[in-house]
Amino acid sequence: MGGVISTSWSRKRIGWSCSASRPRRTARWCRTAWTSQPSDRTLARKLTGYVPDVRPYVRDAACYVVPLRVGGGTRLKILDAWAMGKAVVSTAVGCEGLAAEDGRNILIRDDPEAFAQAVRAVLQHGALRRRLGIEGRRTVERHYSWDGIGESMLPLYRSLYETTDERLHGRPVAARST
Repeated sequence: MGGVISTSWSRKRIGWSCSASRPRRTARWCRTAWTSQPSDRTLARKLTGYVPDVRPYVRDAACYVVPLRVGGGTRLKILDAWAMGKAVVSTAVGCEGLAAEDGRNILIRDDPEAFAQAVRAVLQHGALRRRLGIEGRRTVERHYSWDGIGESMLPLYRSLYETTDERLHGRPVAARST
């Protein structure tokens, strides 16, 4: 089993997270938007270059690694990994804005040595890997499924309906249940 690495850190910088594990694992660097083919012989890692669909790589991975140090936007890569039941190790920046709980559905480490230790722990301890994957999947189902998102939006929609009706008709109206 290998690890799929999603990163803005240089490949050389996080090589330690893969090299430190025993038994030896293969790390695959997958990108969906590389403008050129990667070339890095210093790490002896498998660099896939552009892949149109990362799901086969994520499926085969033991650990999904997100060592972002800076970033913005959504964290869809982590949601994808969680949806597939994968254990995730990330920096705090990498999982910003998500319902990430260190030790429950993800391991969050910002120090390179602690990050490497977390990756090793996931690779070496099947129970930890399975638990993080199960909890990650539950998190996606609870907070990011269409049902979960819709349920969280209902109070807002109801309050907007009540406010609009009160403005138009001068009286509050009880929200109708759906």
